[in-house]
Amino acid sequence: MERNNSKENVNSMCLMSPQQMHSDKDFKKSEIENSKCLITKSVNLDEAMDIIELKSPGFGSFHYYLLFICGSLFAAISISVTSVSFIIPSAQCDFKMTSVHKGILNGASMIGMFFGCFISGYLADSKGRKYTLIVCMLIDGIFNIISSVSQIYPILIFCKLMSGFGVSGVTVFYSYLGEFVSTKNREKYLCWMELFWTLGVILLPCIAWSWNLFAIICALPSLIFSCLLAKLPESPKFLLAKGKHDETIDCLKFVYRWNNKTDDDFPASSSIVVTSLTLPDQIYEKNNSFFNGLYNSILDLFTSKFKIVAINTCLIQFCSTASFYMMVLWFPELMNRFRWYETSYSGPKNMTNMCEIVSLFKIEPEEIDLKCNDEINQSVYENILIIGVACIPTSIIVPLLVNKFGIKLFLVLSFFGSGLSSACLYFITSSFENIVLSSIFEALSSLGIGLVFCISVELFSTELRGVAVAISSMFGKIGAVLGNIVVGVFIDAHCMVPIIVSCSLLIKVTSTTNTLLLTLPPPNRNVVFLFLNTILSVTRFENGRKEIKGRSIILKKYGNYLFILDAEDSAFIVAQPVHLDDAIEMVGMFSGSFIWGYVADSKGRRYALILCMIMDGVFSIISSVSQIYPVLIFCRLMSGFGVSGATVLYSYLGEFINSKYREKFLCWMEMFWTGGVILLPCVAWLIIPQTFRIEYGFFLFRSWNLFVIICAFPSLILAYLLVTSLILPDCINEQSNSFFNGLYESTVGLFTSKFKFIAIITCIIQYGATTSYYMLMLWFPELMNRFRWYETSYLGPKNMTNMCEIVSMFKTEPEKIDQKCNDDIDQSVYLNIIIIGIACIPTSLIVPLFVNKLGLRFFLVVSFLGSGLSAALLYFITSSLENLVLSSVFEALSSVGISLMYCIAVELFPTEYRGMAVSIGSTFGKIGALMGNIVVGVFIDELCVIPIFVSCSFLIISGLLVLTLPKTGRTNIK
Repeated sequence: MERNNSKENVNSMCLMSPQQMHSDKDFKKSEIENSKCLITKSVNLDEAMDIIELKSPGFGSFHYYLLFICGSLFAAISISVTSVSFIIPSAQCDFKMTSVHKGILNGASMIGMFFGCFISGYLADSKGRKYTLIVCMLIDGIFNIISSVSQIYPILIFCKLMSGFGVSGVTVFYSYLGEFVSTKNREKYLCWMELFWTLGVILLPCIAWSWNLFAIICALPSLIFSCLLAKLPESPKFLLAKGKHDETIDCLKFVYRWNNKTDDDFPASSSIVVTSLTLPDQIYEKNNSFFNGLYNSILDLFTSKFKIVAINTCLIQFCSTASFYMMVLWFPELMNRFRWYETSYSGPKNMTNMCEIVSLFKIEPEEIDLKCNDEINQSVYENILIIGVACIPTSIIVPLLVNKFGIKLFLVLSFFGSGLSSACLYFITSSFENIVLSSIFEALSSLGIGLVFCISVELFSTELRGVAVAISSMFGKIGAVLGNIVVGVFIDAHCMVPIIVSCSLLIKVTSTTNTLLLTLPPPNRNVVFLFLNTILSVTRFENGRKEIKGRSIILKKYGNYLFILDAEDSAFIVAQPVHLDDAIEMVGMFSGSFIWGYVADSKGRRYALILCMIMDGVFSIISSVSQIYPVLIFCRLMSGFGVSGATVLYSYLGEFINSKYREKFLCWMEMFWTGGVILLPCVAWLIIPQTFRIEYGFFLFRSWNLFVIICAFPSLILAYLLVTSLILPDCINEQSNSFFNGLYESTVGLFTSKFKFIAIITCIIQYGATTSYYMLMLWFPELMNRFRWYETSYLGPKNMTNMCEIVSMFKTEPEKIDQKCNDDIDQSVYLNIIIIGIACIPTSLIVPLFVNKLGLRFFLVVSFLGSGLSAALLYFITSSLENLVLSSVFEALSSVGISLMYCIAVELFPTEYRGMAVSIGSTFGKIGALMGNIVVGVFIDELCVIPIFVSCSFLIISGLLVLTLPKTGRTNIK
């Protein structure tokens, strides 16, 4: 009799609604655990998730393994992009590079990322998050390896362009990761991504020795971890959005089995999903070509309710990315000039600002053979390390407090702070002041850009997320390209221009972010995805937390060309302005961001990631053996194209996490970025200073070539792991439409949806934050080297009053580069970069821990405003120590801010738009990064106050714009 009553009770519970289950006081946890009932009614996913969480609350070991893989890929991306700043001072004599050519090399990746972001977003929404990520990482790794053996400048540029194209898929990481986490914890989860970026920043100067070897090493993380990613499943939300119910259940069972070692008591079956739930937001495949699909995706975005959000997101991405890359990619160069000024300059040392110092070391094209010095002062490595270390606090604080204070606050603070720090850079006159402001700028602007990606995931629906993020990322890459050009053109003669531009952009981002977060409505969540959040909760995210923390080895991909001084005489380079190497990569990133977003949405997140990582790795390797400048530029362009697909990581990772934990989980991605920031200078320090040379006819292989190859391997390895880790196919319906039609449709769909305003604001924030970040970050080694030279080799009076005066002292005219070029990197530069990376760890840890409590917007505001302030203060530094401190603060805050932007994008956009939305925002960021590098390259020697001002302004604007974004989190999204 008792057994019959028990059975009747169980059956009655099966017919209960979730509200009845919660309100029934007699409803016990044990009854849920023991029942095998079939839910026959449509349920609210979050409520159903709460029921299941009574059985196994929290996260599981799978989620932490997923975070480790995605975070490591994120770190690999950071290594790929920022390593160029080490290669530039190391390879400048090899390629006979002026500041203009340095700007082109810096911008090559951004160009590739610009084009790649758009594509990656479309692929993420159409083909799958995982597919997109694997492709992107393989592209990045392969081309980075090729770049390491490049003997000509054009090949190197091409490899970095393709590497940037692959790296552009980074935006997919947030969608992928965030969709495995419930809304409640998504922000906190995503915020941890910033920690990995910080670790990459710290590692980078440790390995930056021989630039060829350094380039090879920097390519390895992308290859390694893309292979690991292949073993992971496609995003469950993406599969469900495609109507693949059985595959979705298989994916959830896999996660449940991973965490619980069995799926016998898995509380769901395919019949639950198929019979009881509707799919109002299902992503239906369209019968048109790829380009039609791409067009339709864009049309859907900009005709949806998200169109304003998409526009603002693109604006934020443009401003933030332009400011970021205007500064960051030039930090090693600026540090090197400061070091020359302090140690070798024999003239009067009475400079009053950074621009005066930077202009002292200008080399005219006809003087390259005579005056070229590709030695990087050792203090530059130390300073870059310090900058990376400075990013740790912001990377830790934001995830810890984001739920409490909101992502809006951190976005505004990060952009505003980085904008101020960018403005202050003009007044620095010592290496110490340079490192202090550079640290602040790097920390805040990086944080702000990361937060933009985080919030982008929240702002757009699933079907638009990939395209929205991709388009915003594309605008960011445009900013990065333009920023690099500005820097390369003005750095020797008018370095004030890049400072002003960077500061202005960051301030603009701050206001745009405020508008985005305050005025725009969050996306609607339908029953299907609410139910999926519930199912995701059963995967027990809490289990395995300690395990994953103990084995998180970070390899950062952005910036493997930070220490390229050693390559400056590798090819015949005449002409002037810009950091063309950096700018070309930004062009590639701009080009790829949009495409990868479409690929992620149409072919799958994982598919897009694999392709982009392969592209980045291959072209990075090609660039490492490039013997002519055009080849180097092309490789950087293609590498940037591949790297741009890394934004798919956020979509891929986020879609494995239930909404309760997603924000917090995605925030940990910043820690991996931090790890890359730390790792890169370590690798550069280990390789680039080596003096070995391999000559065979016209072929010359030096340490910087090896460095490029090493930096390419992570992309290739990760792409392989993504392929071999496959546990279920990318379950999507094959499209008969052309790629470009699908890309167009995805983009239009995003900007015609209800999320269009969020997408716009996200793009604006990404642009401003990324511009500011790369304006300074990629130039940290250069700046540290100049400060070190100033302090140790400069024989004149050392009475400079700001950073610009010190930097201008080491300007080399193109016609004198052969006579005056010095490609030695001071050993302290490597150590400083490692310190900068370590400084990012606190922020990478704090953000995931507090993101649920403070909210993503809080950390975004803090990171952008703080990095903007540190960027402004950079102007006033006159010593390596000051430079190190500010650089650490800047890196820590700006890096976490950029990562959080990816996190918030996962929250703001629905599944069908998420990949494209994140990628478009990333595209705008890469545009900003390109522009930022141009600004730095143009003005660093003569008017270095301009990049500082631009970076500061953009970060502050980005921080303010964050306030306009809708609040994220489970309650607010509802």
